[in-house]
Amino acid sequence: MRAVSGYLANFIRGSTRCMFPIASLVVWLLLLVIPQGNDVLRTALERLQDNSVSDLVFLGAASLLLSLSIWYSMRWLLSAEMASLPLSGPPDSFSRIALPRIAGAAVPALVMVVVAWPGNFRRVPTTSLWLVAGAFGALTLALLYFFWGRAALATWLFGPTGDMNGATGRTASGAPGTLAEGQPLPVFTIRLLGWTLFISGLLAVVFLLFGLTVPRAVGAAAIAALALASINLFGSFVLTYLPMRNGLPPLAQWVLLYAVAIGAFNDNHGPRDAKVLTPVVAVRTSPADSFLSWSKDLPDGATYYIVAAEGGGLRAGFWTAAILQEMEKQLPGFSQRVFALSGVSGGAVGVAVWAAASRERLCPLTPAGAVAPAPVSGGPSATKILASDFLAPSIAGLFYDDLTQRFVPFPFAPLDRSRGLEEGWERAAYRVPGRPLESTMDGFYEGCDRLPELLLNSTVAETGQRAILTRLSTTGFVDTYDLHRVQLSTSRQTVAALALQSARFPLITPAGSVREAPADDQGVFARFFAGWWPDTKLRLVDGGYFDNSGIQTALEVLTQIQSTPKGKRLKPVLLVISSEAGEQHLCGPATADALCPLPLTTQPQMPPPVWRWLHESTPPLRGLFNVRDSHIRILAKRAVREFGLQVVVLPPPLSVDGLEAPLGWALSTRTREDLLDGAPVSLKPYAAALRLQK
Repeated sequence: MRAVSGYLANFIRGSTRCMFPIASLVVWLLLLVIPQGNDVLRTALERLQDNSVSDLVFLGAASLLLSLSIWYSMRWLLSAEMASLPLSGPPDSFSRIALPRIAGAAVPALVMVVVAWPGNFRRVPTTSLWLVAGAFGALTLALLYFFWGRAALATWLFGPTGDMNGATGRTASGAPGTLAEGQPLPVFTIRLLGWTLFISGLLAVVFLLFGLTVPRAVGAAAIAALALASINLFGSFVLTYLPMRNGLPPLAQWVLLYAVAIGAFNDNHGPRDAKVLTPVVAVRTSPADSFLSWSKDLPDGATYYIVAAEGGGLRAGFWTAAILQEMEKQLPGFSQRVFALSGVSGGAVGVAVWAAASRERLCPLTPAGAVAPAPVSGGPSATKILASDFLAPSIAGLFYDDLTQRFVPFPFAPLDRSRGLEEGWERAAYRVPGRPLESTMDGFYEGCDRLPELLLNSTVAETGQRAILTRLSTTGFVDTYDLHRVQLSTSRQTVAALALQSARFPLITPAGSVREAPADDQGVFARFFAGWWPDTKLRLVDGGYFDNSGIQTALEVLTQIQSTPKGKRLKPVLLVISSEAGEQHLCGPATADALCPLPLTTQPQMPPPVWRWLHESTPPLRGLFNVRDSHIRILAKRAVREFGLQVVVLPPPLSVDGLEAPLGWALSTRTREDLLDGAPVSLKPYAAALRLQK
């Protein structure tokens, strides 16, 4: 019993000592196994088929550095004598020798396992899979050989030494030496830590100066590995080793407390004004008046469309753009029959980008508020704009820029990690005539009233209210916060930034701060320091917290339209672009409930599987997440029953390997191809129902 209690005590104390290496390894594992991580690896494998090995080289090098970081930190944390949490037993015991080596070698080994796991990458050539898995397997074996057999190499390089102040930190026997209390770290270790901190700071500066190009060249996975290596070394030696060697507890909790304490003064998630500011229209048009003006040229009996685009990261944005492009291809003139686009999160990004790409077709003249004159040739399509990698800049901003900001007591706007998405969308749409994503909402519509009305849905964190970013008057909407008032900073933001306000799901994108709009006559100094003190009026989070479908806003637009005197018998169609893979659905007033398949039925056909693990804690979280689909079913059924609408629900097809496309901000080439190929297939059954009636 005493031996068991001794082992348990050693396990707890050793885990506390090694909390940073263990946490780094766990985070690395999670990043690899989540769907977005799989898709990042798929992108690297696809580029290998095109004879591009840069992604895998960066990933291999970053994995090597993370591996050495975990091994080296665990080695010293377990071998040093510490006044706090002393470990019993000899320092050359198998566990204290082997565990750091196994943990370090696990970094490339996990990559090897994920790549070689059956079914993960079914449509990637087997040769590529085995080549990559073999390369990371060889790296794993090389590391294990270095960890266990480097004594001869150290002797050859540095000569026989048992001095713990030497470069290797090993005894002559090759076992880890024990640092007695009061004995300093070896000079080599101190220099290594110093160079690591210097290189980490240099990387942070490079990612800040070249926030899009460098992260995309390095890759999201490699950036995460590099950041984890730096965080682990700093946390292990500065926050854990130094205080515990002097009889103090680890400093990690105090550093976190400091970050929380200064959090009231360093909010850098505020707005960035558009380069060209178009004056905000003082008197805004209601949806009803806008519809009357927009529909005056439509013939009697014509069909018009209101689109509701569901949230779901780039998967939803790309699928939304693919469906709307395919609609225009199959039904020429479709974009001229779309009155309103209600988007949430990734769906908001999709409708905003599609509207921007359609602007030249609907209004060939350059808007007055555009950043640049229109080029001679047309710009890229919406799906080409959204084909870029928006994840790598966000990961770089998360691990380097914004992590630095959390410990600086004043805000520095360029360190806002959400800028990677906002500027990424603007840069991707740089060749669109007039660069409309860089205009304000009013500049977006300047001289182009034929554009569909954008209604980008967000959520006010403080009240739970829905917030709609639109140029229309929001007076007729129920319990909605108006974000387009001239007094608020959102009235000066670009369309790309407003789409981001709808797509702020946790971790990758922080809550957005809305402040008072600075006066135009303020000096440069005053404008630069505006918002450096707590003047935030509210914060915006993802629109999916309120309604992830966008149907609620679309129905309220229809309510206001139908409450006006009808001069024509126009036929509305509600086009719901879902982001969850499943069956397509068509329901209307003449369709019996029994013929409307899921998700429009009120009762599921089969009972859902019950998650049995952690039954005390997971049901509330699963309920909060899954209730979004319930809202979609209720709202879609309401559209049919109360409004007599024809409702078409178009979810994306199952993507590569029979799985859903990942929920994130990057899609591999194969995933994008599957979504593009799925658009005409999804629309084919409804060609007659969706046809334009002239």
